[in-house]
Amino acid sequence: IPSSPRYAGLSELRTPLTPDDHDTAGAAVRQMGCVRRIFLLNPYLTGDELVGLGHYVKRMSRNRGISAVLIANNDDDDKANMAMPTTVIDTDRTDKLSPVDLGQFGPGYGRAWHVSGGYDPLELYERGSHADPGAVGAILDGARNLALSCRGAPELDPATGRPVEDGASASRVPVVAFPHGLLNDGGSAFLLSSYVLATRDTCFRLLNPSRGLSLDPTGLSFVLPRAGWEYDQISAEYSSSIAVIAALCNYELDAEDLLETGLATHMMREASRLGPLEFGLGELDPFDAQIVKRKKVHTMDEREEMRDRNLDLPEDLNNAPYKGRNVANLIGNMCEYDAAGTDIMSGNGDLRATTAVDAPGSGRMGLQRDPSLYPEDEDVVVKRSSRVVDLAATFDPILKMGRTVDVLEGLREVASSHRSKSDPEERECGEVARELADGMESQSPLAVRVIHRLLQLGAGRSETLEGCMEREGRAQRNMFTQDDFKFWAEAASKGKVEEIGEFKGWKHRGVGDVTDDEVEEIIGAE
Repeated sequence: IPSSPRYAGLSELRTPLTPDDHDTAGAAVRQMGCVRRIFLLNPYLTGDELVGLGHYVKRMSRNRGISAVLIANNDDDDKANMAMPTTVIDTDRTDKLSPVDLGQFGPGYGRAWHVSGGYDPLELYERGSHADPGAVGAILDGARNLALSCRGAPELDPATGRPVEDGASASRVPVVAFPHGLLNDGGSAFLLSSYVLATRDTCFRLLNPSRGLSLDPTGLSFVLPRAGWEYDQISAEYSSSIAVIAALCNYELDAEDLLETGLATHMMREASRLGPLEFGLGELDPFDAQIVKRKKVHTMDEREEMRDRNLDLPEDLNNAPYKGRNVANLIGNMCEYDAAGTDIMSGNGDLRATTAVDAPGSGRMGLQRDPSLYPEDEDVVVKRSSRVVDLAATFDPILKMGRTVDVLEGLREVASSHRSKSDPEERECGEVARELADGMESQSPLAVRVIHRLLQLGAGRSETLEGCMEREGRAQRNMFTQDDFKFWAEAASKGKVEEIGEFKGWKHRGVGDVTDDEVEEIIGAE
């Protein structure tokens, strides 16, 4: 991973490990004040780049001399958003990543930019690396380590397993992800960052089931079944159903979906806020200097001494709990709302909490707004909604069925029974059920069954993120050896697959033809 100076040519954004057919390395690092910004230059990284990026993120998150690590794609207009010019790469490159380009699938998925997909499985196939267990294992381990690095972790005592206070290898500064565009599959590693700032073009989609593959080891089988739990959101009631829609139905989560399920932490709306955010983070005090009570400064200035006395702080004040608060405050002041925001301001000035402004199950929540912009006799409310939460609430009994084939048949039954309804809303319900069922059937039956089983196992109360990652990696290694991936990759490499879900040459005709033994063999022994 090269360092990016203010003005860098293409040759300076390469390393000896950069493939010859890549213009630049997959990512680059830049310093601005007390923040380190990582530019995601290519949506797909090589195995070496995955390992290197994970190492950089882990090392920088332990650095006491900075305030934060900012990760964002390089597809922003630096002049428009007040940032320093990134590099001359914008003028030198002819294949800039706009609009989103998913290789053989063509444009149309994602709103504007392709932020990250982790690694490219088709490139693995074309290089012949998919048949090398060592090469596949190295890439999957790189994706896993990148996810853990973004999440951060304390240093653990090997004897007790408990965190070591002020451990040398503990993460200290927050990792801030600013994905402006599409995240898919291995790119979900960035959703584990301390802060995930969504723009109106941020979205997430799983493409691997359409390639005959399972989940990459980024912890999705642990995270998705717990959607909404961290911020006590309405979506928490339907978390298992949300996981089924997001992972099995070829469904794309937009920015509102990510916020209302807790996968993103803040809504920034406009990508133009990236530049001021980078400047702001660079101007903050580094980790070691973030303290509430400073040491007594001996000075002849009487006003300085009076200021110190007026602080009235205890002598043994522990500054540790206040570390990183300035980063949280900066992000909170710049965003429109956050995942946990459930306060509204009433017309009479009373601040009251709410979890649902509209009818139960509507998925709408209140948000505090400037009361000076509204009449005094009205409640100040911003409507927040999420289509995936509404769908999960509507089809919750069906989506919670234990067998994948029962979920599919339940959706098909609703689609069929509501087709001739006179009520337009009931007909719309049937159309949505058909859409979800078509999404499931457009993908590899084996991959759908394996992912469904991973979600069920990951939802267990005793499960851990690391344990789910290990299980996901084991299953994915085995999926690379299956016929479904080979059939898809062969067709895609010959240009016979142009749209996601278009390929139909799977080994099994449907999820009902996949046996439980096949699924358990792929997931492997615990």
